[in-house]
This record gives sequence, C-alpha cells and structure tokens, in this order.
Amino acid sequence: LETSISLFVHDLLSLHCFHIHIYTIQQVRTGCSEPGDTVTLPCGVHSNISIIVVEWSRTDLETEYVFLQRGSRSESFNEHESFKNRVELKDREKKDGDVSLILRNVTFNDTGTYECRVVQRRTNHRKSFILETDPINIINLRVVEPGELVCVFFYLLVLLICCTLHKYVKLHLSIKFDFIFDF
Repeated sequence: LETSISLFVHDLLSLHCFHIHIYTIQQVRTGCSEPGDTVTLPCGVHSNISIIVVEWSRTDLETEYVFLQRGSRSESFNEHESFKNRVELKDREKKDGDVSLILRNVTFNDTGTYECRVVQRRTNHRKSFILETDPINIINLRVVEPGELVCVFFYLLVLLICCTLHKYVKLHLSIKFDFIFDF
C-alpha cells in the first residue's frame, strides 16, 4: 500500500505548503497482507539497458538473500531457507525493466523490509557493468491478522473526516492509495 499525502494549509497571513511523498530513484513503499496471501513486491528500472543481475534481499537476513537471478538463471545458493520454492520474478524475461517479485503463501515471519537491487550492462567502447549499490526499491511488508486491514482503512476514513471538519484552518488532504500487492 503506497500512501502519498499532500497537506495544504491556508490561513489569512501566509500560505504553508507541506508535501510528503516518498518518490525518488529509491522508492519506499509499504504494504500489508494476511497469512496465506500471494503478494507482488514491485520493482523496475526505466531503461532499455539489459538487466544481468536481480537481487531481492531483506534487511534482517544479513548475508542471505530472498531471490537472486544472474542472466536467466535463478540461483538458490545462499537463498534464505524460508523463501525456497515460494518466490519468483513476475516476468522472468524482465521485459520493460520489470523485476517485481512474487512471494507466495506469506506468513508472519515474512514481515520485514525488502530491497531490490539490479545490475545492468552498459555498452560503449569498453564493456562495463553498472552496479546500483543502493537499492532501487524498498518495500516494508507487514503481515497482519485477518480483518486487521479493515481497521487501517477505517482509521484513515476517520482521519479524513476529522480533517475535513476542522473549522479554523482550511485544510486540503489528498490520500492516494496504490495497491502494490495482488490479493
């Protein structure tokens, strides 16, 4: 669940503009899921340069990773045991730079911060490789009890109503929800 919140506060003396939106080359997204669901962790590069390595990791796993693909082959060496036979790329051919990861049968133990890294080949006079040392996408996944997601949406609805009823300051609140997971 990606949330983008823009707050515009107008008063008589000045105009204050607060814009909170996490969107850079390194995107940070948050999502919730229930045990047993299949989720898609989105990641992609906006380039037609060929992708030669895709790595998905979780920050608390240290040296083990969630998924690694070199060329067209997935590698299970050093893959964390809990992800074996539960992860794959959404598009194995990585068309249009899509390196989103499908995670099946999520459990409470899957809660964590996932990072996507990509190595691309650049052709010029010399062949060289570009390694993005920083993740290009970060997903904060939270696996919750069934029914808990309804509570989150109810809370946001109450927040929206309270902000709308505020009398002294004209407040504009826009909330954008992008469901990043396939339920």
